[in-house]
Amino acid sequence: MIPRTVTDKVLEFVGHRLLITGTSAAVEVDLAVGSGSLVFLGSWTDFGHDRTSDIDTTPAPIYDWEVIEQFEKVALEARWASTADLPLAAMAGVYAHTTSLVNDSNAVWGPAAAGPGQSVASLSLYDLDSDLVSAFAQLTWRVDPAVRLVGGVRYSRERKEVFRDSVCWLGILPDELVPMPPDGPVERCPDPLLNDYSDDRTSSNLMPEVGIEWDIQINTLLYAKVTTSAKAGGYASAISFNPDYSIEYDDEKAIGYELGLRSSFSSGILSATAFLTDFDDLQVNSFVVDDSGSVATITQIVNNAGGARSKGIELQGRWLPTPWLSTGASLAWLDARYTSYPDGPCNSVTDDPRGACDQSGEKLPFAPDWSLSLFADVRQKIGTRLALLAGLDIAASDSYLTDGTLDPVGMQGSWVRVSARLGLAAADDRWSVSLIGRNLTKDPVLASSQSFGRYFLGYLEPPRTVTLMGSYRFR
Repeated sequence: MIPRTVTDKVLEFVGHRLLITGTSAAVEVDLAVGSGSLVFLGSWTDFGHDRTSDIDTTPAPIYDWEVIEQFEKVALEARWASTADLPLAAMAGVYAHTTSLVNDSNAVWGPAAAGPGQSVASLSLYDLDSDLVSAFAQLTWRVDPAVRLVGGVRYSRERKEVFRDSVCWLGILPDELVPMPPDGPVERCPDPLLNDYSDDRTSSNLMPEVGIEWDIQINTLLYAKVTTSAKAGGYASAISFNPDYSIEYDDEKAIGYELGLRSSFSSGILSATAFLTDFDDLQVNSFVVDDSGSVATITQIVNNAGGARSKGIELQGRWLPTPWLSTGASLAWLDARYTSYPDGPCNSVTDDPRGACDQSGEKLPFAPDWSLSLFADVRQKIGTRLALLAGLDIAASDSYLTDGTLDPVGMQGSWVRVSARLGLAAADDRWSVSLIGRNLTKDPVLASSQSFGRYFLGYLEPPRTVTLMGSYRFR
């Protein structure tokens, strides 16, 4: 491996920086074929980010970390669908994609952590390629004008190949860089068990679904459905290896039950949904700390919980009181818990000589009991050529945990956030200019958190942001 940027980072502690780049392109071709339509879709996405973080969050040169990540995806889909009003309507298609993810993690330990007069620099490579092929089909049978039976199936096959490697150097102040000697601070280096590591796995899943729809009134639909789904397994990107867990994790599978009611009226729509989903081998991401040695190490763990259940109720409504004003609201109640997770990771208040803690019965992270959203949008004509644009969004949430180990230190309290926008547009929408303010209340909200030795790190969602956005449509 080539050291690349690591050599420039040995004595450079740059604090926090984030650079995001992205390019995408898509094409769609629609063809009328007999009593149906044939659609071809293609897309290409290239996304990258370069993020540097001062992990210790102090002015001292203790620990800086840089991640350079590049993701590329090419996807193709072909789908045929018959006319929807036939007694037996059909839809079938195929989908395929190939992805490439390359992650370079550069870590720099300064003299305060590596020892007087020296520093440690390392580069860890994670390279994952994935190829997926899927076929799907669905039939809708009109039993009578008001009742429809729906059945479908999807088959997917995904192959993943991973390669891991790393290098580690000892920096002798002021500017000498040498390979890490055996008697150096090797505990600051990536785990040697992940050097020149390669593996591959293939996941195949068949996912059927069935449902019924009943128009109980001309504008009211009652439906019920049972669906199955699966998420392919893979490989954790950790730079430290925990012998209690494998770097590879298995497929996640789920079966969901849903009962819903949707009703429309002259100036709005109302809907209510009750759901229950059982997960088997739920994929869980967490970070655990091993402080048994002279240096605390943090290890990412992605493993499978034995089972989990998520159930809840969602209410949604949309109302247009006037032609220029639309309003809406949603309210959700959720209860999501592990049904079986005897080998879960431990946190700062739980411990077990086995190195694992039983989380069975505990709530899942990022699963608030209640959440609420409200919105109002205004579009009012000004004369014959202009339109006034305005909007207000209010979002609120109950408290929830933000760490995979369920550490109570990472509890996010209940919050309320307000966003607003004000703009001007052409009456025909050819151009528009808007001033958008997000999180105007500046309520701090944790996006995630993790233990870091004696510290606990929280990663906040963006604070108050103000954006000036313009658009123009070429015709």
